[in-house]
Amino acid sequence: MAVRCRVVLLGASGSVGKTVLELLRREREMFFLLGLSVHQNLSAVERIVAEFSPHFLSLTGLPEEKFPKHLSLRPLPICELAALDEADCVVIALPGPAALRPLLAAIGAGKRIILANKEAIVSAGSLVREALRGSHALLLPADSEHCGIFQCVAGEIGFLGVFHRPEKLRRVWLTASGGPFLDWTRERMGQATPEEALGHPNWSMGARISVDSATLANKGMEEIEAGWLYGLRPGEIDVLVHRRSLVHGFAEFSDGSLLAQVSPASMIFPLSFCLHYPFRRPNGEPPLNLSTVGDLSFCPPDRERFPCLAIAEEAFRQGRSAPCDFEVADRVAVEAFLDKKITFGDIPRLIGEVLARCAPVELLSLEAVESRQEEVQRCARRLVKNFSELGQRSRAN
Repeated sequence: MAVRCRVVLLGASGSVGKTVLELLRREREMFFLLGLSVHQNLSAVERIVAEFSPHFLSLTGLPEEKFPKHLSLRPLPICELAALDEADCVVIALPGPAALRPLLAAIGAGKRIILANKEAIVSAGSLVREALRGSHALLLPADSEHCGIFQCVAGEIGFLGVFHRPEKLRRVWLTASGGPFLDWTRERMGQATPEEALGHPNWSMGARISVDSATLANKGMEEIEAGWLYGLRPGEIDVLVHRRSLVHGFAEFSDGSLLAQVSPASMIFPLSFCLHYPFRRPNGEPPLNLSTVGDLSFCPPDRERFPCLAIAEEAFRQGRSAPCDFEVADRVAVEAFLDKKITFGDIPRLIGEVLARCAPVELLSLEAVESRQEEVQRCARRLVKNFSELGQRSRAN
Protein backbone atom coordinates (compact mmCIF):
# COMPACT_ATOMS: atom_id res chain seq x y z
CA MET A 1 0.00 0.00 0.00
CA ALA A 2 1.31 3.47 -0.92
CA VAL A 3 2.30 5.79 1.93
CA ARG A 4 -0.53 8.18 2.68
CA CYS A 5 -0.05 11.96 2.80
CA ARG A 6 0.06 12.97 6.48
CA VAL A 7 -2.07 16.08 7.01
CA VAL A 8 -2.09 18.58 9.86
CA LEU A 9 -5.31 20.59 9.94
CA LEU A 10 -5.31 23.88 11.85
CA GLY A 11 -8.85 25.09 12.45
CA ALA A 12 -10.58 21.72 12.18
CA SER A 13 -13.95 22.81 13.58
CA GLY A 14 -14.56 25.77 11.23
CA SER A 15 -16.37 25.69 7.89
CA VAL A 16 -13.19 25.16 5.84
CA GLY A 17 -11.89 22.61 8.33
CA LYS A 18 -15.10 20.61 8.03
CA THR A 19 -14.76 20.59 4.24
CA VAL A 20 -11.16 19.35 4.50
CA LEU A 21 -12.34 16.55 6.80
CA GLU A 22 -14.98 15.60 4.24
CA LEU A 23 -12.29 15.29 1.56
CA LEU A 24 -10.08 13.20 3.87
CA ARG A 25 -13.11 11.03 4.60
CA ARG A 26 -13.65 10.45 0.88
CA GLU A 27 -10.00 9.55 0.24
CA ARG A 28 -8.80 7.63 3.25
CA GLU A 29 -6.45 5.61 1.05
CA MET A 30 -4.55 8.80 0.14
CA PHE A 31 -4.63 10.96 3.28
CA PHE A 32 -4.11 10.48 7.00
CA LEU A 33 -5.08 13.15 9.53
CA LEU A 34 -1.92 13.33 11.63
CA GLY A 35 -2.85 16.28 13.83
CA LEU A 36 -5.40 19.03 14.30
CA SER A 37 -6.11 22.21 16.18
CA VAL A 38 -9.44 23.48 17.44
CA HIS A 39 -10.43 26.48 19.55
CA GLN A 40 -12.20 25.36 22.73
CA ASN A 41 -14.49 22.93 20.87
CA LEU A 42 -13.98 19.71 22.84
CA SER A 43 -17.03 18.01 21.35
CA ALA A 44 -15.58 18.51 17.86
CA VAL A 45 -12.28 16.99 19.03
CA GLU A 46 -14.03 13.87 20.31
CA ARG A 47 -15.94 13.39 17.06
CA ILE A 48 -12.85 13.88 14.90
CA VAL A 49 -10.68 11.59 17.04
CA ALA A 50 -13.32 8.85 16.98
CA GLU A 51 -13.41 8.95 13.18
CA PHE A 52 -9.84 9.76 12.11
CA SER A 53 -7.57 8.67 15.02
CA PRO A 54 -5.05 11.54 14.76
CA HIS A 55 -1.92 11.58 16.92
CA PHE A 56 -1.49 15.26 17.85
CA LEU A 57 -3.78 18.04 19.10
CA SER A 58 -3.43 21.75 19.73
CA LEU A 59 -6.32 23.02 21.83
CA THR A 60 -6.42 26.81 21.93
CA GLY A 61 -8.53 29.01 24.16
CA LEU A 62 -8.75 26.54 27.08
CA PRO A 63 -6.46 26.04 30.10
CA GLU A 64 -4.11 23.05 30.11
CA GLU A 65 -6.19 21.14 32.67
CA LYS A 66 -9.06 21.04 30.15
CA PHE A 67 -7.00 18.98 27.69
CA PRO A 68 -8.94 15.73 26.96
CA LYS A 69 -6.54 13.29 28.65
CA HIS A 70 -8.92 10.38 28.10
CA LEU A 71 -8.08 10.59 24.38
CA SER A 72 -4.82 9.14 23.10
CA LEU A 73 -3.51 12.44 21.73
CA ARG A 74 -0.23 14.23 22.28
CA PRO A 75 -0.70 17.93 23.09
CA LEU A 76 1.40 20.40 21.11
CA PRO A 77 1.53 24.20 20.89
CA ILE A 78 0.02 25.28 17.61
CA CYS A 79 3.26 26.53 16.04
CA GLU A 80 4.99 23.24 16.86
CA LEU A 81 2.09 21.40 15.28
CA ALA A 82 2.41 23.55 12.14
CA ALA A 83 6.11 22.64 11.87
CA LEU A 84 5.79 18.96 12.84
CA ASP A 85 8.52 16.83 11.26
CA GLU A 86 6.13 14.00 10.41
CA ALA A 87 3.65 16.25 8.55
CA ASP A 88 3.61 16.25 4.75
CA CYS A 89 0.92 18.92 4.39
CA VAL A 90 -0.34 21.67 6.69
CA VAL A 91 -3.80 23.13 6.08
CA ILE A 92 -4.20 26.54 7.73
CA ALA A 93 -7.89 27.28 8.13
CA LEU A 94 -7.57 29.55 11.16
CA PRO A 95 -9.53 32.82 11.25
CA GLY A 96 -8.08 36.33 11.33
CA PRO A 97 -4.64 37.06 12.78
CA ALA A 98 -4.41 33.65 14.49
CA ALA A 99 -2.94 32.20 11.28
CA LEU A 100 0.19 34.34 11.00
CA ARG A 101 2.53 32.68 13.52
CA PRO A 102 1.61 29.09 12.51
CA LEU A 103 1.98 30.07 8.84
CA LEU A 104 5.50 31.40 9.42
CA ALA A 105 6.34 28.28 11.45
CA ALA A 106 5.16 26.00 8.63
CA ILE A 107 7.14 28.02 6.07
CA GLY A 108 10.24 27.83 8.25
CA ALA A 109 9.85 24.05 8.39
CA GLY A 110 9.59 23.85 4.59
CA LYS A 111 6.07 22.41 4.56
CA ARG A 112 3.52 22.07 1.80
CA ILE A 113 0.96 24.63 3.00
CA ILE A 114 -2.68 25.06 2.00
CA LEU A 115 -3.68 28.53 3.15
CA ALA A 116 -7.36 29.33 3.68
CA ASN A 117 -6.79 32.65 5.44
CA LYS A 118 -6.36 36.02 3.73
CA GLU A 119 -5.66 38.13 6.83
CA ALA A 120 -2.11 36.81 7.35
CA ILE A 121 -0.99 37.99 3.92
CA VAL A 122 -3.02 41.21 4.03
CA SER A 123 -1.40 42.13 7.36
CA ALA A 124 2.12 40.79 6.83
CA GLY A 125 2.65 40.08 3.14
CA SER A 126 6.27 41.25 3.14
CA LEU A 127 7.13 38.97 6.08
CA VAL A 128 5.50 35.97 4.41
CA ARG A 129 7.32 36.74 1.14
CA GLU A 130 10.69 37.00 2.88
CA ALA A 131 10.08 33.78 4.81
CA LEU A 132 9.27 31.93 1.58
CA ARG A 133 12.45 33.20 -0.08
CA GLY A 134 14.54 31.35 2.47
CA SER A 135 12.46 28.16 2.52
CA HIS A 136 11.60 25.13 0.41
CA ALA A 137 7.95 25.47 1.45
CA LEU A 138 5.17 25.29 -1.13
CA LEU A 139 2.29 27.70 -0.47
CA LEU A 140 -1.05 27.04 -2.19
CA PRO A 141 -3.94 29.54 -1.79
CA ALA A 142 -7.21 27.79 -1.01
CA ASP A 143 -9.69 30.69 -1.19
CA SER A 144 -11.81 30.03 -4.27
CA GLU A 145 -10.80 33.27 -6.02
CA HIS A 146 -7.06 32.95 -5.49
CA CYS A 147 -7.05 29.24 -6.17
CA GLY A 148 -8.90 30.09 -9.40
CA ILE A 149 -6.26 32.65 -10.42
CA PHE A 150 -3.52 30.19 -9.45
CA GLN A 151 -5.02 27.59 -11.79
CA CYS A 152 -5.16 30.16 -14.60
CA VAL A 153 -1.46 31.03 -14.30
CA ALA A 154 0.02 27.69 -13.18
CA GLY A 155 0.48 26.50 -16.77
CA GLU A 156 2.55 29.51 -17.82
CA ILE A 157 6.15 28.86 -18.86
CA GLY A 158 8.47 29.70 -15.99
CA PHE A 159 5.73 29.82 -13.37
CA LEU A 160 7.51 29.72 -10.00
CA GLY A 161 4.55 29.68 -7.63
CA VAL A 162 3.05 32.40 -5.49
CA PHE A 163 4.98 35.57 -4.64
CA HIS A 164 6.44 35.49 -8.16
CA ARG A 165 4.77 37.39 -11.00
CA PRO A 166 4.23 35.28 -14.12
CA GLU A 167 6.12 37.05 -16.89
CA LYS A 168 3.20 37.45 -19.30
CA LEU A 169 0.49 38.19 -16.72
CA ARG A 170 -0.99 41.64 -17.28
CA ARG A 171 -4.03 41.81 -15.01
CA VAL A 172 -6.43 39.74 -12.89
CA TRP A 173 -10.09 40.05 -12.00
CA LEU A 174 -11.59 38.63 -8.83
CA THR A 175 -15.29 37.89 -8.83
CA ALA A 176 -17.76 38.80 -6.09
CA SER A 177 -21.29 37.50 -5.66
CA GLY A 178 -22.35 40.89 -4.31
CA GLY A 179 -23.61 39.34 -1.08
CA PRO A 180 -27.17 39.60 0.24
CA PHE A 181 -27.51 43.37 -0.33
CA LEU A 182 -26.51 43.74 -3.98
CA ASP A 183 -29.83 45.30 -4.97
CA TRP A 184 -30.47 47.25 -1.75
CA THR A 185 -30.22 51.01 -1.53
CA ARG A 186 -27.44 52.42 0.63
CA GLU A 187 -30.04 53.80 3.05
CA ARG A 188 -31.70 50.40 3.45
CA MET A 189 -28.34 48.66 3.82
CA GLY A 190 -27.37 51.06 6.57
CA GLN A 191 -30.06 49.57 8.82
CA ALA A 192 -29.55 45.90 7.89
CA THR A 193 -29.57 43.47 10.80
CA PRO A 194 -26.84 40.92 11.57
CA GLU A 195 -29.27 38.16 10.64
CA GLU A 196 -29.79 39.72 7.20
CA ALA A 197 -26.05 40.26 6.68
CA LEU A 198 -25.31 36.61 7.47
CA GLY A 199 -27.65 35.39 4.72
CA HIS A 200 -25.13 34.88 1.90
CA PRO A 201 -26.85 33.78 -1.33
CA ASN A 202 -24.26 31.21 -2.47
CA TRP A 203 -21.76 30.25 0.23
CA SER A 204 -21.99 28.84 3.75
CA MET A 205 -19.28 30.63 5.74
CA GLY A 206 -18.34 31.89 9.17
CA ALA A 207 -19.92 35.02 10.63
CA ARG A 208 -17.12 37.49 9.93
CA ILE A 209 -16.52 36.51 6.32
CA SER A 210 -20.28 36.52 5.70
CA VAL A 211 -20.50 40.14 6.90
CA ASP A 212 -17.34 41.00 4.93
CA SER A 213 -19.04 39.58 1.85
CA ALA A 214 -22.06 41.78 2.54
CA THR A 215 -19.87 44.92 2.73
CA LEU A 216 -17.43 43.74 -0.01
CA ALA A 217 -14.59 44.31 2.48
CA ASN A 218 -13.52 40.74 1.76
CA LYS A 219 -13.04 41.56 -1.91
CA GLY A 220 -10.86 44.54 -1.05
CA MET A 221 -8.69 42.32 1.13
CA GLU A 222 -8.53 39.76 -1.67
CA GLU A 223 -7.22 42.48 -3.99
CA ILE A 224 -4.45 43.19 -1.48
CA GLU A 225 -3.74 39.47 -1.18
CA ALA A 226 -3.58 39.13 -4.96
CA GLY A 227 -1.02 41.92 -5.04
CA TRP A 228 1.30 39.84 -2.87
CA LEU A 229 0.51 36.43 -4.35
CA TYR A 230 1.00 37.40 -8.00
CA GLY A 231 3.28 40.43 -7.79
CA LEU A 232 0.60 42.88 -8.96
CA ARG A 233 0.20 46.58 -8.27
CA PRO A 234 -2.99 48.56 -7.59
CA GLY A 235 -4.62 49.11 -10.97
CA GLU A 236 -3.62 45.64 -12.16
CA ILE A 237 -6.30 43.95 -10.06
CA ASP A 238 -10.04 44.59 -10.25
CA VAL A 239 -13.35 43.16 -9.10
CA LEU A 240 -16.35 42.02 -11.12
CA VAL A 241 -19.73 41.25 -9.59
CA HIS A 242 -20.78 37.79 -10.76
CA ARG A 243 -23.97 36.79 -9.00
CA ARG A 244 -23.71 33.06 -9.73
CA SER A 245 -20.31 32.47 -8.07
CA LEU A 246 -19.35 30.01 -10.81
CA VAL A 247 -16.47 31.95 -12.39
CA HIS A 248 -13.96 32.56 -9.61
CA GLY A 249 -11.37 34.66 -11.38
CA PHE A 250 -9.87 35.81 -14.68
CA ALA A 251 -6.24 36.23 -15.69
CA GLU A 252 -5.36 38.49 -18.62
CA PHE A 253 -2.07 37.97 -20.44
CA SER A 254 0.16 40.16 -22.59
CA ASP A 255 -1.37 38.87 -25.83
CA GLY A 256 -4.84 39.97 -24.69
CA SER A 257 -6.04 36.44 -23.92
CA LEU A 258 -8.24 35.84 -20.89
CA LEU A 259 -8.31 32.59 -18.93
CA ALA A 260 -11.07 31.90 -16.39
CA GLN A 261 -11.50 29.23 -13.75
CA VAL A 262 -15.07 27.92 -13.48
CA SER A 263 -16.52 25.48 -10.93
CA PRO A 264 -19.55 25.16 -8.64
CA ALA A 265 -19.76 27.37 -5.55
CA SER A 266 -18.26 24.80 -3.18
CA MET A 267 -14.98 24.81 -1.27
CA ILE A 268 -14.63 21.13 -2.17
CA PHE A 269 -13.17 22.17 -5.54
CA PRO A 270 -10.32 24.51 -4.49
CA LEU A 271 -9.40 22.41 -1.45
CA SER A 272 -9.29 19.20 -3.50
CA PHE A 273 -7.13 20.96 -6.10
CA CYS A 274 -4.69 22.06 -3.38
CA LEU A 275 -4.56 18.68 -1.64
CA HIS A 276 -3.68 16.89 -4.89
CA TYR A 277 -1.58 19.58 -6.61
CA PRO A 278 0.05 19.29 -9.15
CA PHE A 279 -2.27 16.41 -10.04
CA ARG A 280 -6.06 16.36 -10.37
CA ARG A 281 -8.34 13.66 -9.04
CA PRO A 282 -12.12 13.25 -8.85
CA ASN A 283 -13.41 14.89 -5.68
CA GLY A 284 -16.77 13.17 -5.43
CA GLU A 285 -18.78 16.19 -6.62
CA PRO A 286 -20.65 16.41 -9.94
CA PRO A 287 -19.02 18.75 -12.47
CA LEU A 288 -20.73 21.89 -13.69
CA ASN A 289 -23.25 21.22 -16.47
CA LEU A 290 -22.72 24.20 -18.78
CA SER A 291 -25.77 23.33 -20.86
CA THR A 292 -28.03 24.12 -17.88
CA VAL A 293 -26.09 27.03 -16.38
CA GLY A 294 -27.58 29.74 -18.58
CA ASP A 295 -26.02 33.19 -18.81
CA LEU A 296 -22.84 34.10 -16.96
CA SER A 297 -23.09 37.86 -16.43
CA PHE A 298 -20.63 40.35 -14.93
CA CYS A 299 -20.75 43.99 -13.91
CA PRO A 300 -18.54 46.41 -11.97
CA PRO A 301 -19.21 46.86 -8.23
CA ASP A 302 -20.82 50.04 -6.96
CA ARG A 303 -18.16 51.50 -4.69
CA GLU A 304 -20.51 54.25 -3.45
CA ARG A 305 -22.97 51.73 -2.05
CA PHE A 306 -20.13 49.43 -0.91
CA PRO A 307 -17.54 51.91 0.42
CA CYS A 308 -15.54 49.24 2.28
CA LEU A 309 -14.22 48.08 -1.10
CA ALA A 310 -12.98 51.56 -1.97
CA ILE A 311 -11.43 52.01 1.50
CA ALA A 312 -9.54 48.71 1.18
CA GLU A 313 -8.29 49.69 -2.27
CA GLU A 314 -7.01 53.00 -0.91
CA ALA A 315 -5.21 51.10 1.87
CA PHE A 316 -3.64 48.93 -0.85
CA ARG A 317 -2.42 52.05 -2.65
CA GLN A 318 -1.01 53.55 0.56
CA GLY A 319 0.89 50.39 1.45
CA ARG A 320 3.08 50.04 4.54
CA SER A 321 0.80 49.25 7.50
CA ALA A 322 -2.41 50.51 5.87
CA PRO A 323 -3.64 47.04 4.73
CA CYS A 324 -2.94 45.67 8.21
CA ASP A 325 -4.80 48.62 9.73
CA PHE A 326 -7.76 48.00 7.44
CA GLU A 327 -7.96 44.33 8.43
CA VAL A 328 -7.91 45.14 12.16
CA ALA A 329 -10.45 47.96 11.86
CA ASP A 330 -12.76 45.78 9.80
CA ARG A 331 -12.49 42.90 12.28
CA VAL A 332 -13.39 45.14 15.22
CA ALA A 333 -16.23 46.81 13.28
CA VAL A 334 -17.76 43.48 12.23
CA GLU A 335 -17.54 42.16 15.78
CA ALA A 336 -19.29 45.30 17.06
CA PHE A 337 -21.98 45.02 14.38
CA LEU A 338 -22.66 41.37 15.22
CA ASP A 339 -22.92 42.38 18.89
CA LYS A 340 -25.40 45.12 17.82
CA LYS A 341 -23.21 47.90 19.19
CA ILE A 342 -23.05 49.68 15.82
CA THR A 343 -25.17 49.61 12.66
CA PHE A 344 -24.27 48.06 9.33
CA GLY A 345 -23.85 51.56 7.92
CA ASP A 346 -21.38 52.36 10.71
CA ILE A 347 -18.95 49.67 9.53
CA PRO A 348 -17.32 51.67 6.68
CA ARG A 349 -17.53 54.90 8.68
CA LEU A 350 -15.67 53.34 11.60
CA ILE A 351 -13.02 51.76 9.34
CA GLY A 352 -12.47 55.04 7.52
CA GLU A 353 -12.10 56.92 10.81
CA VAL A 354 -9.57 54.40 12.13
CA LEU A 355 -7.44 54.68 8.99
CA ALA A 356 -7.62 58.48 9.15
CA ARG A 357 -6.31 58.43 12.73
CA CYS A 358 -3.58 55.79 12.19
CA ALA A 359 -0.94 57.06 9.77
CA PRO A 360 0.75 54.14 7.95
CA VAL A 361 4.15 52.99 9.22
CA GLU A 362 6.66 50.39 8.05
CA LEU A 363 6.24 46.90 9.55
CA LEU A 364 9.60 45.14 9.41
CA SER A 365 9.12 42.30 11.89
CA LEU A 366 6.50 39.97 13.29
CA GLU A 367 6.64 41.84 16.59
CA ALA A 368 6.03 45.14 14.76
CA VAL A 369 2.98 43.65 13.01
CA GLU A 370 1.51 42.35 16.26
CA SER A 371 2.22 45.61 18.09
CA ARG A 372 0.53 47.56 15.31
CA GLN A 373 -2.49 45.26 15.40
CA GLU A 374 -2.89 45.87 19.12
CA GLU A 375 -2.53 49.64 18.69
CA VAL A 376 -5.10 49.83 15.89
CA GLN A 377 -7.45 47.50 17.76
CA ARG A 378 -7.42 49.84 20.78
CA CYS A 379 -8.19 52.80 18.53
CA ALA A 380 -11.02 50.93 16.81
CA ARG A 381 -12.58 49.82 20.08
CA ARG A 382 -12.55 53.36 21.45
CA LEU A 383 -14.38 54.43 18.31
CA VAL A 384 -16.90 51.61 18.68
CA LYS A 385 -17.75 53.00 22.11
CA ASN A 386 -18.16 56.51 20.63
CA PHE A 387 -20.32 55.24 17.76
CA SER A 388 -22.43 53.19 20.12
CA GLU A 389 -23.06 56.13 22.45
CA LEU A 390 -23.94 58.39 19.51
CA GLY A 391 -26.35 55.76 18.22
CA GLN A 392 -28.03 55.45 21.60
CA ARG A 393 -28.48 59.22 21.88
CA SER A 394 -29.84 59.36 18.33
CA ARG A 395 -32.40 56.66 19.05
CA ALA A 396 -33.38 58.35 22.30
CA ASN A 397 -34.10 61.58 20.43
